[in-house]
Amino acid sequence: MAIPRKIIDTEAALGVENGAISSATPTGISPGVNEIVYVDGVIGDGAFGGGGFSAGDFDYYSVYIAPNSTITAAIYGAQWGSALDAKINIFDAAGNSVSGNDNFGTGNLDPLLEISRIAGGM
Repeated sequence: MAIPRKIIDTEAALGVENGAISSATPTGISPGVNEIVYVDGVIGDGAFGGGGFSAGDFDYYSVYIAPNSTITAAIYGAQWGSALDAKINIFDAAGNSVSGNDNFGTGNLDPLLEISRIAGGM
């Protein structure tokens, strides 16, 4: 069983903006290694998260998905009592959205996404 590894939200901890694909926080996930990574992030600390903006906060994290592997991404907010209505999107290296999820199941505001790569890394 993989041991979870924590990544601190650089936006909150260091004041480094990760609200764009080009400034995504690296997760350090290694190709071919089975591991669990979780992020300690702050919602509403980015350029779109406060000051009357209704667009919400965006936080990006980079990960390499090796060929013939699967990655699962989830955000847990609603199940812990938060009113957060999060979304997950997976982008390729060119910034194109390849998959996304808003609500996992009926009445569940938390997103869950599993994506597999058959050939070519992402």
